[in-house]
Amino acid sequence: MDEYFMKIQNRRQMITGTFRYAALSVIGFFAGSAVIKRHRLVKEGKCISRGICGGCELYEGCQLPSALSKKQFFYRKKQ
Repeated sequence: MDEYFMKIQNRRQMITGTFRYAALSVIGFFAGSAVIKRHRLVKEGKCISRGICGGCELYEGCQLPSALSKKQFFYRKKQ
C-alpha cells in the first residue's frame, strides 16, 4: 500500500512540475518578446514611453519630435 501511495505522489509531483515549468516558459517567452520589442522600437527611433517624456530614461539623448519640442520649451523657459 505504501508503494502505491508513493507512485501516485510521484505522478502528482511530475504533473505539477510539468505545469509549473510550462507556465514559467510561457511567462518567460512573453517577457522576452516584450524586451525584444522595446529594443527594436528604440533602434527604429520610435517612442517607447507613449509620448510621456518626463519619466523616460532615454529623454536626454532622444531625438524624437516630441522630446525635442519639450527640450526647446524648457530651454526657452530657463532663458
